[in-house]
Amino acid sequence: MNTPRILFVCSGNQCRSPMAMYTMEYRASLLGIDVDVDSAGTLDILDRPPPKHTIAVMRERNINVGHHRSQALTEKVFTWATRVFVMTYAHAATVRERFEHVSEPPIVELLGQYGAEAPEIADPMGRWRMSHRKARNQIERCIDAVLDDIRSR
Repeated sequence: MNTPRILFVCSGNQCRSPMAMYTMEYRASLLGIDVDVDSAGTLDILDRPPPKHTIAVMRERNINVGHHRSQALTEKVFTWATRVFVMTYAHAATVRERFEHVSEPPIVELLGQYGAEAPEIADPMGRWRMSHRKARNQIERCIDAVLDDIRSR
C-alpha cells in the first residue's frame, strides 16, 4: 500500500489546518500508521505562526504547533496530496475552482464529515480559547475517524 499523502486546508493555515496536521502526525505515530501530512491556506498568508490560543490548546494535548508557519495553497502542494481535507464548503469550492485545470486532482473532502457534529469546522481565529478548544476537539474526532478509514483500506 502506498503511503497516503494528506493535505489539510483552511483559510489562513494558522489554526484549523495546523491543528489537523499535527494531530494527524501525532495520532498516526501512536497507532503505527504511516502517513505523510502537510497543510496550507486558501488566503495565501505566508510565514505566520499560529495564534497563542491555538498553541495553548494544542499544548494541552502535548502537541507543539508553535514552530508552524503558514503556507499558501499552491498547485505544487495540492498535487502532492492524495487526499485533501478542507474545513468548509467554501474551502472545497475554492480548491476545486483554483485547480480545475489539474487533470488528476486528489480527492477533496470535508474533514467534518468524519466524526464532527457538523460537516464544517468553524474558524476560531480571533476568538477566545474556548473556540480554539472546540475546533481542536472536533478535529480530533475527525482525525480518529480518518485514521480508522486509512487502516481499513
